[in-house]
Amino acid sequence: MEVTGCHDLRVVILFIVIAVVSSYLFLHASLRAMQNERERIGWILTGAVTIGLGIWLMH
Repeated sequence: MEVTGCHDLRVVILFIVIAVVSSYLFLHASLRAMQNERERIGWILTGAVTIGLGIWLMH
């Protein structure tokens, strides 16, 4: 069985941008969580929501 299809280049580029931006924001929030003891939980939650939304948007 052969599966064929086509991809819209604009959508592919949009998904790549979403992946890069959400990954960057997640890593930034993770670094902030390691640097700031008082606001650690907030930064961890921010990173989790950011990467979760990035994954959700691409599926």
